[in-house]
Amino acid sequence: MSSAWGRLKSRIRSSTKVGRLRRALSRTLEDRLRPLALRASVRHLHGPRRVPYRDDELIVLSVVRNGALHVTSFLRHHQALGVKHIVLLDNGSTDGTVELARAFEGVTILQSRRPYRTYETVLKRYLVRRFARGR
Repeated sequence: MSSAWGRLKSRIRSSTKVGRLRRALSRTLEDRLRPLALRASVRHLHGPRRVPYRDDELIVLSVVRNGALHVTSFLRHHQALGVKHIVLLDNGSTDGTVELARAFEGVTILQSRRPYRTYETVLKRYLVRRFARGR
């Protein structure tokens, strides 16, 4: 009876390991596919698609959602500091953030509605890779 119990425990352990392995592989695959899914979902809404700047010039990269209360002061502040260009990646604002930001010179606005909870890091990496590669 104890050998039957031992075989059952062994099966349970191995099936748990297989399940964990499957979940880990699934997560790894999802992590690899997220940047591709994000890239396909990003829409260009306003401003230049490419921002040339020298090594001594500064650009700002930011993810924003429903920031209408702050976007005007944010943009004014950074432009007053001498920032060459500001790139905003809007994450599905519904409060007029995009419209307010369009009124400013030197601003590029992109938009993706991918969920921030699962794409937080991917959104930020996308901006850096697209606009600040090698910086």
